[in-house]
Amino acid sequence: MLSSVVIDYNSEEHEIVVALKCLVEIVINCTFFDLENSIWDSDDKEYATMEYGLIKENHNKKIEIVARIHYEYENEDEDSYPEFEVDSIEVDTAQKLTQRTLNSKGRQIINYPDLIWENYCPDCGCGLTWENDGGNGFCDKCAPNH
Repeated sequence: MLSSVVIDYNSEEHEIVVALKCLVEIVINCTFFDLENSIWDSDDKEYATMEYGLIKENHNKKIEIVARIHYEYENEDEDSYPEFEVDSIEVDTAQKLTQRTLNSKGRQIINYPDLIWENYCPDCGCGLTWENDGGNGFCDKCAPNH
């Protein structure tokens, strides 16, 4: 968790609403049309065979989560501690995932395990991920030069 803030507190209803900013890892299994291994039939103007590849993408993304928490006291004495129960959680699911959100695991082409698919810094050639992206298409070491 990166940060949290109480956005609402209702002592009569025993309810707290907290906004949390979290860094989450999102893993997605995808398919893509494999143009290199598909066969085009120029007579019929269509593909005679269509091949698809499998990719596993690993992204890190900062997202906001809003948790509505209800609490109760077992008894009303001053030394008792409240018991908390999460009533609901709302997650902002409208997330944009790009090459800049890829983490160090990046993209792995499942059916071609030796092939690495990454974006590279044009200056030094290192793979660009969210951890080293300088924000201008170069790695954080080369970005100040541009």
